[in-house]
Amino acid sequence: MKKVFSLILVFCLCFSLCSCSGTADFTVGICQLTDFDSHNKATLGFIEALKEELAKNGKTVKIEQRIVEKAEFCKKSIEDLTALKVDLIMACSTPALLAAADCTVNTPVVGTLVTDYHYAFVNNIPKNVTGTSDAVPFEEQAKMMVESLKLIAGDKVGIIYCSKEANSTIQLSEIKKSFEAYGIILNAYPFTEISEL
Repeated sequence: MKKVFSLILVFCLCFSLCSCSGTADFTVGICQLTDFDSHNKATLGFIEALKEELAKNGKTVKIEQRIVEKAEFCKKSIEDLTALKVDLIMACSTPALLAAADCTVNTPVVGTLVTDYHYAFVNNIPKNVTGTSDAVPFEEQAKMMVESLKLIAGDKVGIIYCSKEANSTIQLSEIKKSFEAYGIILNAYPFTEISEL
């Protein structure tokens, strides 16, 4: 999180002498995958923090937000934002982040709701990309579930996950290791679209 706020502060300082078109000092593009509560909260938190930091420097920001319902629409959304020559892109989800990194090497990109940046970029994170991770302590999470559900070795646990989303496959892999350490059998059930649930 400190890295994100540092990037925002650097962004504010670097551009404090320039003037962008329109009434706002800066334009920030946001690409958010799905209109979903956790995604909405992450985006809103980013917008509020950004506006607060800029206001401290007497600056304003115009937000260009795009919410797409499918991962394959992220690229078009990012292309639209880069055509607007936004000063910064916030990518809310791994597909949005990958699309942003694919579409621009010059515009700073801040990601959120991304579990593992190294995994997403095959250990080659672009220089213009930073952000926050939504990774949880998997071993602690597994321990809490084992204790609260009173699971014992040999018990079976079912987990549904989105096989199209890198975050889900990473989380499945990590939680599976943690459950196996307790002798718990994990049955994974993949889906690709919310309508399949």
